[in-house]
Amino acid sequence: MSELSIQPGKRIKQLRVMRDMTQEQLAEASKVSISFLGNVERGSKNPTVQTVSKIANALEVTLSDLFSLDLTPPITQEPTTLELHRLLSEYSERIQKLYKK
Repeated sequence: MSELSIQPGKRIKQLRVMRDMTQEQLAEASKVSISFLGNVERGSKNPTVQTVSKIANALEVTLSDLFSLDLTPPITQEPTTLELHRLLSEYSERIQKLYKK
């Protein structure tokens, strides 16, 4: 299995543990089964974008936080800072695309 398919599961687990959540709590908050969440964290199942979005919302992070290759924790859990972080990530990606042209 590729690192890309394993990486989001590692990140989900890292963020879940940081928030002191059990798999059961995250599964309930994101409306997915506990067994599926466990498989995602281990990298043996690949969730749909819709499911990843539900998990990100339950963890109060952006999708880019889940797919980041940098496994350092996101800046904060506060909604306004989280939104600022999302916007900065989005603008950073846009700037990188402009410089590649």
